[in-house]
Amino acid sequence: MTSIAIVSLILIFGMALLVSLVTYAFFWYEAANSTYEKQLRERYGKRLGWYLLRGIFSGFLSSVITILIYPIGMRWKATSAGTGRRSAGPHLILIHGLYHNSSAWAFLRRRLRRAGFSRITDVNYSSFKHDFWEIVEIIDQHIARLADTEKEQVILIGHSLGGLLAKAWVGTRDGGSKISGLIALGSPHQGSKLAVLGCGALARSISYRGRVVQELQEQLSAVDLPQLALYSPVDNMVLPADALRATEPGWTHVETEAISHVAMLYHKGTADAVIRMVQEISHQN
Repeated sequence: MTSIAIVSLILIFGMALLVSLVTYAFFWYEAANSTYEKQLRERYGKRLGWYLLRGIFSGFLSSVITILIYPIGMRWKATSAGTGRRSAGPHLILIHGLYHNSSAWAFLRRRLRRAGFSRITDVNYSSFKHDFWEIVEIIDQHIARLADTEKEQVILIGHSLGGLLAKAWVGTRDGGSKISGLIALGSPHQGSKLAVLGCGALARSISYRGRVVQELQEQLSAVDLPQLALYSPVDNMVLPADALRATEPGWTHVETEAISHVAMLYHKGTADAVIRMVQEISHQN
């Protein structure tokens, strides 16, 4: 291994650890200045410290994985709107979160395929070139290019901002006419206080109960379809914790194990919950 590679790995590991430590410091500050700390202590007792350390470690590890596989998503960008291989199962459309790309789905995509879901595509967007509603339009164009969308089940799966974008598209463009279900992983349904520290206008637009959240409250129409919100009790990116809960009717909220925000993308238990929900939606339709 060359000295350049060693230095690069040290920088990657150092950056990942720093991000995890800083964001969990913000998480604890927010929890300690609200009733959420009491809720955590009542639930975990003396084990709370262990669960926080687990969150920090999962945040560190998932950040390392994210950085290392990020270049894969850059290669996928040109083909992200492809229709995939036709199958009897539902068509799953994956929407990544802020600052990410299609590489976010490398692990979940593999598990979905192993579960028998081979028709999977993703929506790729830039976190710096587009605003929130422009990305909703990109989703609209992506789905419009799928010639047989109306002939099969379509389920949207979004991580973080991706779940918020999926909700916005369904509630303002589709109304549930083409989509059979919506699954959001760690999505900031009410924004996040950490967003004000983000780079770029898109990040700052999803501040806690900020502009985008208010626009969604004004514009979203009611939809009659299964909607699942998966969230971690120690999410280090969506603050405060209640911002992880959708305020619109019809949502089912399911708590995952105590893992970090990004770790949801690589966590087997979360993937299993997604697969179960997809199977339930498929059987209902």
